[in-house]
Amino acid sequence: MFGRPAFWWALAVLFGARALVLGGLLGDHRDGRSFWVAGHRLVTGQTAGFYDLVAAAEARGRLPLPEQGLLGPAPQAFLAAPFGLLPETWGVYLWIAADTACLAI
Repeated sequence: MFGRPAFWWALAVLFGARALVLGGLLGDHRDGRSFWVAGHRLVTGQTAGFYDLVAAAEARGRLPLPEQGLLGPAPQAFLAAPFGLLPETWGVYLWIAADTACLAI
């Protein structure tokens, strides 16, 4: 069963549909909002203490709140920078679309 490509494609479709339904239709965009906030902080120069905050969150073993925009490891914020250039709503929904597309690939 695990050796069949159809199983893995079905699993990818399931996770892609989950991301699309939860993020795009139901409005659960914590992941996208966190990604956008991190990118926005980076492009607006609000990076003071970014590494320290991420390290402290990782040391506690807890995920930071999405509003904090802390991605671990901290260099991951560079991936979010293009989304941070857009208005929040557009950036969040574009991230959800990109995440869904990557799941389909």
